[in-house]
Amino acid sequence: MKADRHTLHRSVFFASIVMMVTGIAVSKFILSMAGLLMAVNWLLEFRYIERLRALWPNRMALLLLALFFVHALWLIPSSDVGYGLHDIRIKLPLLLLPVVLATEPIMSVQRLRRILWVFVAAVLLGSVMAWAHYFTVFNPDTDDFRRVVFFNSSVRFSILAVMAMLFVLYEAMNQRFRKWAAIVILLWLLGFLVFLQSLTGMLMFVVALLTWGLVFGYHRAEGLTRRALLALPVLTLVVGFVVFSSMFNAYLTPNDHPDNKEPFARESAFGTAYWHVPENSEIENGHYIYRYIAMPELERAWGARSDKDFFGNDARGQELRFTLIRYMASLGLRKDSLGMAELQPADIDRVQLGYTSASQPANPIARRLESTFFEINAYRNGASPQGSTIAQRIAFVQTGWRVAKKYGLLGVGTGDVNHAMLQQYELDEAKLDADHRRRPHNQYLTLLIAFGLPGAALFLFLVVNSVVIAFRRADLLATAFAVIAALTFLAEDTLETQVGATFFAFFYCLFFVFRVKEDEKRPFHFNEPFRDSL
Repeated sequence: MKADRHTLHRSVFFASIVMMVTGIAVSKFILSMAGLLMAVNWLLEFRYIERLRALWPNRMALLLLALFFVHALWLIPSSDVGYGLHDIRIKLPLLLLPVVLATEPIMSVQRLRRILWVFVAAVLLGSVMAWAHYFTVFNPDTDDFRRVVFFNSSVRFSILAVMAMLFVLYEAMNQRFRKWAAIVILLWLLGFLVFLQSLTGMLMFVVALLTWGLVFGYHRAEGLTRRALLALPVLTLVVGFVVFSSMFNAYLTPNDHPDNKEPFARESAFGTAYWHVPENSEIENGHYIYRYIAMPELERAWGARSDKDFFGNDARGQELRFTLIRYMASLGLRKDSLGMAELQPADIDRVQLGYTSASQPANPIARRLESTFFEINAYRNGASPQGSTIAQRIAFVQTGWRVAKKYGLLGVGTGDVNHAMLQQYELDEAKLDADHRRRPHNQYLTLLIAFGLPGAALFLFLVVNSVVIAFRRADLLATAFAVIAALTFLAEDTLETQVGATFFAFFYCLFFVFRVKEDEKRPFHFNEPFRDSL
C-alpha cells in the first residue's frame, strides 16, 4: 500500500513537471495548474522532516530560496503592501521549485530526457500556433508584430526556442537523435526566429554556441585549437561590434541628393516658408527628414488626398503627419504641395497604414536592424522614446539608475519599485505618458532599487556562481542557460512575470538543484563529450 502511494506521488510529480515545461512555452493557465499540482502533491506526502533534511545540504537550492526570502523580508519597509504581496505571489516559483526539486527522490536520466523532449515539442507547438495566428487573425499592417506570439512574450519565447535548439543539438551530437531530424527542427526554429525578427533570440543562440566553444577549448582541446577556441568569443564580440558600428554609420550617411546639402531654400514654389532643422540627423533611406517642411501647405495638400485627419494617428497609432514626413523623405521629396503631388494613391494608403518608408528591406532581419538604427538615432536627436522599443528601454534604465542612486544602500522595499520609478519620471518630466512609464527592464537594476546592495549582491552572486559551476562541470546546457540568463537579465525584468520567474527557477533547478543520476554513484550532467577529461 505504501509502495503504491509512493508510486502515485512520483507519477503526479512527473505529470506536474511535464505540465510545467508545456505551460512555460504555450499557456499560463497550464503553468499555474502545474505549480498548484506540484505543491499539493508535495504537501500530501507528509514527509516534511525527511524532505527538509534533504534540502539543507543543497547549497544551490538554498541560494534561490534566499532570493525569495529577501523578497519576503523587504516587504516590511514597503508602503505599498498590496503590490508587494502581488510581487511575492509572482515569485512563488523561487520558493516552490527549489524545495520540491531538491527533495524529490533521484530521477533517472531517461525521464529527464523525456521531460526535455516534451519541452521541445511544446516550443514547436508554440511556433506553429504563432504562424497560424499570423496567417489567420493577425493584421501585419496594423498590429504590433511582437503580438504574433500571443500566448507569451516574444522575447521570452525566442529564448525558449534557443534552449530547445540547444537540447536538440546536444542530443544529435551524442548520437541519440537522428541528425536529419535535428537539422529539420533547428532550421524550423531558426526560421521562426528570423520570421519573428528576434535579434535577441539569434544573438543568444550565437552566444550559446560561443559558450560551447569556450567549454570545448578549456576542457578538451589542446595547443593552437584550444587557444583559438578560447579567443573566439572575444574575437566575435570585437568583429560584431565593428560590423554593427559600420552598419550604423553607413545608415547615418546621407546620399548625394542636393536637398541634403546647404544652403537650403527658404520658401516653397508657392511661397510657404520652409522649416529646416539642420542639426537634426534623423534620416530615412539616405535623405534627412527634417529639411524642406512646409507644414501648412502639406496639411492642405493632404486634406485634398485623404479623409484621415492630418493631426490624427495612422493605423499603427503613430502621429500621421510625422509618418507622412518620414515617408516623403524616404522618396527624396520636399514636404510641400509639389512633393504631395508626386505621391501615388498606393503611397497615400501606405502612409495611412503607418508605413514610414517607401523602400523597406524585404529581409526581416535587415528591416529590424534598420528600425533599431532609426530608434537609436532619433533618441540621440531628442525625440520622445515613446513607442520606440530601444529608446524606451534606454529611458527606463536611465530613470531606474537615478532611483538606485537615491535608494541603493537598502532599497525601497518589495512593493515600492513602481512608486519610486513613477516619482522619478515626474521629477525628470519624462517624455512618456502614464502607460509607458515602466520599471527598469533590467533585473539587476530592479533588484538594486528594491533591496539595495544586499539583495542585488545576493542575486549577482547567484548568477555568477551558476555560470562558474556549470563551466567547471563542462555542462554544455547548464553553461549556455546560465550565460543566456545572465545576459537577458540586462534587458528584461525576467523575474517580474510568472512565466519569466518560472522559466528561470525551473531551468536553474533542473541543472543545479535536481538530483539526477546515471548510476548509484555518479550525478548526471550534460557533459558527455568531456567525461574522460574531467
